[in-house]
Amino acid sequence: MDLKLSVLDQSPIIKGQTSSKTLQNTLDLACYAEGLGYHRFWLSEHHNTNGVIGSAPEIMIAHIANHTKKIKVGAGGIMLLNYSPLKVAEIFHVLESLHPSRIDLGMAKSSGANKKTANILNPHLQDPKKEFIDKLNAINKFLDSTPKLSTEIKAMPIVESSPERWLLVSSIESAIIAAEFGMGVSFAHFINPTKGKEALEIYRNNFKPSENLKNPKASFGIFVFCSLDKDKIHRQQAMMDHRFIQLQETGNILPINFEDIKDIDYSDKDKLSIKYNRQLYICGTPEKVKKQLDSLIEDYKVDEIMLATYAESIEDKKESYKLIADLYNS
Repeated sequence: MDLKLSVLDQSPIIKGQTSSKTLQNTLDLACYAEGLGYHRFWLSEHHNTNGVIGSAPEIMIAHIANHTKKIKVGAGGIMLLNYSPLKVAEIFHVLESLHPSRIDLGMAKSSGANKKTANILNPHLQDPKKEFIDKLNAINKFLDSTPKLSTEIKAMPIVESSPERWLLVSSIESAIIAAEFGMGVSFAHFINPTKGKEALEIYRNNFKPSENLKNPKASFGIFVFCSLDKDKIHRQQAMMDHRFIQLQETGNILPINFEDIKDIDYSDKDKLSIKYNRQLYICGTPEKVKKQLDSLIEDYKVDEIMLATYAESIEDKKESYKLIADLYNS
C-alpha cells in the first residue's frame, strides 16, 4: 500500500511571535512540505482563540496555492454552520478556477469556537444537526456540475472541475453523514481516539457513490512530533500535556513555552486526563513514531494520514515533518 502523507496546520502561535510571523510560518511550512512530497496541506478554522489563529482558511488556501505548484491545498475544515452554503460554494469555485484539481473543501459540523463566539457567528442557529444537513445538501448541489437547485441560483463562476469534498468527523454519527453524501471522510483521532476504527468501518459499509466521489476515501488526523533529540521530545510532550489540560479547563489555548509549565504539579485528576490525552498525539523518535503510526494505519485501514504538529520553533516543526517523510518515502 502506498501511504500518502498530508499536513493539517492550525497556525499555532509560538510564544513571542507575532500573528504575521505565525501566518508566514504556515506558508513556509506548506512550501517545505511540498518539497518533501506531502500530498495535501489543509488549514483549520478556529475563532476567538489566543493560541491558534487560522480563522480564515479560504484566504490562506489562496495564498498558499499561489506559492506552491502541485500540492493539494484545502480547508480542514470550513465550519459550515457559520456560513451561507452559496457563499462557500462561490469561494471554492473561485479557488478551483484559479487552481484546477488542487483544491479540497473539507467541512465540519463544529463552529470552531466557544459557545458565546458561535452565537455571534450564527445568532439564528436553532437545530445544529438539521441545519448542518440542510447546508451540506445545499452546498453539494451548488458544487455539482449539473445544478439541482433553481437554475436562477448558481455558484459562480461555473467551473469545469469541482473541489474534492471531505467531511471532518469525530463520531460515528458524522461518519454516517459522510457516507450518505458520498464524501471523503477524515477522522479526528486527535479529538476522539477510541471510535475511529468503528466509524470508518461503518462509513465504508454505508457509502453511497456521488458525482464527486465514486468509492470510499478515508484518512485520520493526529498530532505528531518527531525528533532525534530526546530533550526536545520531553519538552514537547510536557507542552502537549499542558495544552490539553488548558483547553479542558478554559476552553482556550494560550501560547506557552517549556519554561512556563515545567514545574507544574498536576492534581490526580489532571494526571488521569493526561494519561487519556496521550492517546491523542505521538511524541517520539522516528522509530517510536513509525511504530505507533503503523499500528493506527492498520487499525483505520487507510492509505492517507493527516499530521498536525506543534513545536517550539518552525525549524523543529519542519524537521519533524522531514523525519516522518523519510520514514515512509525511503
